[in-house]
Amino acid sequence: MNTMVNLLKPIKQVNQKKELEYFVLGGALLGCGGGGSLKIGEKLVQRIIDNIEKKGMPISIVQSDDKKLLDTQGAVVALMGSPQKLDHTDDLTSPLKALQALAKYKNQKASFCLPIELGAVNSLVPLLVASEADEDILVVDADGAKRAVPQLENTTYGHPKTGVSISPSAIANEQSMDHPQNNIEMVLDLCKNTKTVESIPKSLEDLAREILCLNQFDQLGGLATYPMEGKDIKAASIDQTFSLIYYLGEAIYNAAKGEKVQAVLSFLDSINWNHYTFNGFIKKITFPQSKGGFDKGIVEIEKNDASGDVLIISIENENLFAEVHNTNNKEVKKWAMAPDLICYMTEDGPLSNVEIVTKKVGTPITIVGLPTDEKMRNDYIIEGFMDILKELNFYNGEYISIEKLNSSSS
Repeated sequence: MNTMVNLLKPIKQVNQKKELEYFVLGGALLGCGGGGSLKIGEKLVQRIIDNIEKKGMPISIVQSDDKKLLDTQGAVVALMGSPQKLDHTDDLTSPLKALQALAKYKNQKASFCLPIELGAVNSLVPLLVASEADEDILVVDADGAKRAVPQLENTTYGHPKTGVSISPSAIANEQSMDHPQNNIEMVLDLCKNTKTVESIPKSLEDLAREILCLNQFDQLGGLATYPMEGKDIKAASIDQTFSLIYYLGEAIYNAAKGEKVQAVLSFLDSINWNHYTFNGFIKKITFPQSKGGFDKGIVEIEKNDASGDVLIISIENENLFAEVHNTNNKEVKKWAMAPDLICYMTEDGPLSNVEIVTKKVGTPITIVGLPTDEKMRNDYIIEGFMDILKELNFYNGEYISIEKLNSSSS
């Protein structure tokens, strides 16, 4: 899958609303249901454009090995918590506040930022931060998963061999217009309190989730994490994911209604990214209330034929596990599991799990399954995802790639 990097012309700057909308659409598809809603993505687009116009200059996007990054410091930025809570916030200044708090704690200037994951919102968070900051902040054309992830340790940043530590991190709440005195910024530094380097990401994730449950956070906060030097970015991240979602989003944006699904599949073919599809309609959606910054649920998709196949997708913010239940012969077959991608696509465009809960039963939909990046297929990340699937009672077994699960289909 590295070949696709060489097929994309790197994006160097952004200054148009249409370009930002490409990021929203491409990020929403590869967000696997998570990474924020399209509604909030569009809200970020307008805010970023307003900031660009005020500054009178575009946002610069650089490659992970750009010389401008030498001898610089930066961090990963994100909005963390419940996607449904994010859908109702009006502030969105918390990621910049968290980055500034982290830089102050480390007594360093933040010269660059990059996203924790892909999604309609989290892909745009670095662009938002760069547009709002008084000082120049470069956005790096990379992220830590080439998809959205349920927990901080489920990224390439978190691999112990990258040399990048998740601690210290900073978390900030959204500014309350009614109670500005409740503005909170916290730096979390766990290095001295944990036994092993490998345990730090999970410990910090758990602590951050507890903080998000406080009334002052209400299941949502801005995060600055994985502080790193410019020289560490390439080894710790996946290259050109900004360019990837830009061109993917462009294909969706420019396709006529009725041709958008095929536009996505044609684009994936053009960059040699193997894909698997399940075409059907929404049969049932079950989403309990948000808890601990997570939205959990089940989405059932019935196939467009008489086969009796129903794809059941198990969700914790992101689509993490899918298996086909046949209502005729009662057979059950695994279809895909994280870290491989399980994505929603319709003729109106991609969906996140915030949008899909608003859709009616019978809505046509295509599920697009994609092999994860090879950097995500290491023992550390695979074991982390398998632990989550087991803990959620989605699946208790060994990782099986989407290629093996669908070896007789395409």
